[in-house]
Amino acid sequence: MEKYILRIAPFKYFRDLRFVDIHPARHRRMVPDMCEARAMISLFFLSNFPQSELGVELRDSALLNQAERARQQPPDIRTHVSNKHRPKTFWQEYDALHLPKEKAYTDSYKKFPPQWDLVTRPIVANLYRAGIIENGIMNNPVGQIIAKKESGREDLDMFIDYRDRINKIILPPEMENPPSRESLMTTARLFALAHPKARFALLRLWSAPYFYPLMLGSENRAFNSFADCIGRAWEWKFVPKDMPYSEWSMHHASQLRLEPFKHLLGKNVVISRNLFMVMAGDEAELLRLAIATTFAIQTDPWRLEVDLWRSFVNLDFTFMENMRTEWLE
Repeated sequence: MEKYILRIAPFKYFRDLRFVDIHPARHRRMVPDMCEARAMISLFFLSNFPQSELGVELRDSALLNQAERARQQPPDIRTHVSNKHRPKTFWQEYDALHLPKEKAYTDSYKKFPPQWDLVTRPIVANLYRAGIIENGIMNNPVGQIIAKKESGREDLDMFIDYRDRINKIILPPEMENPPSRESLMTTARLFALAHPKARFALLRLWSAPYFYPLMLGSENRAFNSFADCIGRAWEWKFVPKDMPYSEWSMHHASQLRLEPFKHLLGKNVVISRNLFMVMAGDEAELLRLAIATTFAIQTDPWRLEVDLWRSFVNLDFTFMENMRTEWLE
């Protein structure tokens, strides 16, 4: 193991890996992982790159037009809000059906609006085909699919009622509620006041509309089972966003990714669920810290990745104040 310790086996050719104290011989993916992190972040620091021969493909890309992206509505997908934080009124239409909790061997599913099945069945089929869910073997799954319009959206979407689980979940002490958008902005404002040349990066992890990229152990899948609108049972292989406290689970997983690098990044990176806010005193420091944070997220065990289309890099605080608030949720 001595060859992985920098004091014993130093190397001089890769300053980014030296900064995070990772030896390239630790794993064959270390150098490619850091190269990828630098390539992703450097795009937002090289203003002339799109005009160069190598940047032709990005010349007209909205990815680098961050000001325009920040003014636009984020992609029209359902919000991340879990059952724990849904108001009672959200379930009003479903509750009005007065269905029993155990619906097996009853005619309960005949009372479901046909439109619900029309909307949710293709979504379930795609999730099954992609290997995100699997068949369940229970008569009465824990959750129940419904179709619902969220506030501010025009179309019905799929949601799962897991309300019966809310009071049954026992959270470990290290789990905590993610900071709010207001808390993030307050932290950024205080940092900007203390650092006149402060620069920021908002790095968002990739996630699908209905689940986080966190795999469920086989022993936990039954607790996240659900029935569709005709009574078929399914189980999630990944953490569903409707699961009570799913935001807490994603927040904890994000914290664990940064734990090995906390001595380097802890004071400059604030995490809220799947958003990493990187704060630096100037542009040069932000480049170094944002690359290190991206590397920490995407390297071993290679489960998470930064979604650049939902991220913003090399910003001042005024930019953050003027962007649509949905980007910080």
